[in-house]
Amino acid sequence: LKLGFEVEDSKIVIPSHRADIKNQNDLAEEVARIIGYDNIIPSEIFVEKSTTITKNPINNLKSFLVDKGFYEVINQPFSEESSSTSIQVDNPLDTKKKYLRTNLRNSLTKNLLYNERRQKDSIKLFEISDIYSNSQPLNKRKVLGIIVSGRVGKNYKDFSKKIDDKFLLETLNQVFDKEDLSVIDISRDNLDSKSKNKIYYCEIHLENLPNSIKEYVPKTNFPSSFKIYE
Repeated sequence: LKLGFEVEDSKIVIPSHRADIKNQNDLAEEVARIIGYDNIIPSEIFVEKSTTITKNPINNLKSFLVDKGFYEVINQPFSEESSSTSIQVDNPLDTKKKYLRTNLRNSLTKNLLYNERRQKDSIKLFEISDIYSNSQPLNKRKVLGIIVSGRVGKNYKDFSKKIDDKFLLETLNQVFDKEDLSVIDISRDNLDSKSKNKIYYCEIHLENLPNSIKEYVPKTNFPSSFKIYE
């Protein structure tokens, strides 16, 4: 009664000036406040631990790549490039990017150039995302895109070694079958870049990932951290 609440036909009538009371949780909070939180007898909550661990092949693949020195990037699914298979968005967020991506190569190439302009000399990036085409019915596929250039690494063993297609194939062959891999050399002729390092790119379709990827055992059970490069 002190709060101004009334009970009519087993229903609680809330005063008009209490606009903050909207549901049963708010009512419970008011009751607890009046009784006093310290006066409420606590009760234990038991949550049964799960004994089964579901392995996620995508997370397993990410852990493998991060462990090998690659960095994950996340790009928007929209692009300014169009082709005969592109899907145009009716109301795009950016009028310059009104098509859904048909590949990850163009986005990852921009990511690589962005890092090169910031004096990065060992670039190993990957992205896992969906690509689309306007075939009937609408075609959506999840793919892995990987782009590399520069030094193999910055440790004393790899500092003088340059990344090549053999390095990328040997790395990916640890989790993929050779017949699923195809590495291309991206030309710098039409790129805004002063670097002379070769660029290698590989795109792998992941529709049958659970059946095609080999088992990878991480060095640690702790979660990996990922950096995002624009």
